Amino acid sequence: MKLSFLLSFLFLTACVQNDPPPPDEASAEQKELVDYYLQDIQQKINILNMNVNVTKLPVVVTEDLSENAAGECFRGSHIRIRKSTLQSLMAYEGNEGQIWRLFAHEIGHCYFGRSHYDKTIVAPTGFQFKTLEKSNFFGKVEYTPYSSRRYSGTVMSENYATYTQSESVRNFYLKELAGWVDGRDYREFVAEDGIDLIRDSAN
Repeated sequence: MKLSFLLSFLFLTACVQNDPPPPDEASAEQKELVDYYLQDIQQKINILNMNVNVTKLPVVVTEDLSENAAGECFRGSHIRIRKSTLQSLMAYEGNEGQIWRLFAHEIGHCYFGRSHYDKTIVAPTGFQFKTLEKSNFFGKVEYTPYSSRRYSGTVMSENYATYTQSESVRNFYLKELAGWVDGRDYREFVAEDGIDLIRDSAN
């Protein structure tokens, strides 16, 4: 069963002040997944020369979160990820983009001090953005071209399913968290390597 819109029905909550972490309920596979995504995001941050260590705070997989929250940041203490949400997303490899977004969103709260907000990037009339989507679910790598007139400009939207498997778009999202780019400016978006502006085939 595809769960492409699962996170749109679950709140991605803002930061909560210090609170001790509950026991970690993660299975061995879930622990491996948490480590994989933290290392993936950290590697991108290192390449971008950001002075941030996203492995500093523990990530706890638990059901002890606010109601309907898929993830929660306890600033200066830890991050919580809902066990049942993670388990559901792991059931289908096409949800890889949603899992990355879930971790990036909570990292945005805990490490970049970001609250919830919405930003949208829209291509000029007659054009579309073209990216290359990379599926990499536990080492199974596939690439698929993708084009769209609209992209969310941030991972910090509360209920919008901002999931992408484009490495270029993910790099843009991390830069947006750091305040290096404007998540509404299509010119900054297409300045990212691997994001192109192409003519709409309908015109």
